[in-house]
Amino acid sequence: MRRSFSPIPDRASFRRRAERGTLIPIHVEVLADLLTPIEAYRRLAGRGPAFLLESAEGGESVGRYSFIGVEPWETLRINGEDPLAVIEAKLAPYRPVRDPSLPRFTGGAVGYIGYDCVRYFEPRLARSGKLRGMAGASAGEECVDGQCEVP
Repeated sequence: MRRSFSPIPDRASFRRRAERGTLIPIHVEVLADLLTPIEAYRRLAGRGPAFLLESAEGGESVGRYSFIGVEPWETLRINGEDPLAVIEAKLAPYRPVRDPSLPRFTGGAVGYIGYDCVRYFEPRLARSGKLRGMAGASAGEECVDGQCEVP
């Protein structure tokens, strides 16, 4: 049995949204009642850098949304610079168009910032440079697929 997926938004809606910004989320709805976010991640993660983010809050065991990202179009390793300033400059040219039917996060930079980066958030705690040469942050810019699990 062949399944066909129709991208959302359709071409006409996409063009209208493109007049308001440069990043328009495109998605498909997939029935995945037998596929858990962890299993989907496991199947996709072998392609290189990947992440799974769950939206569970306040002791919940199941979140409403799961975000899985694979194959980033760019990976940044930042040494000796303010990581947020670098990422902010990288993302500045893009103007995302919000789709109220989707979760607030539909793509962007996902990564980690090391503990030593506290010096960029709290200057009076700046260290003497003992960790110089270590990556302070790593971020991949992702096109993110979101899977909605409605409680």
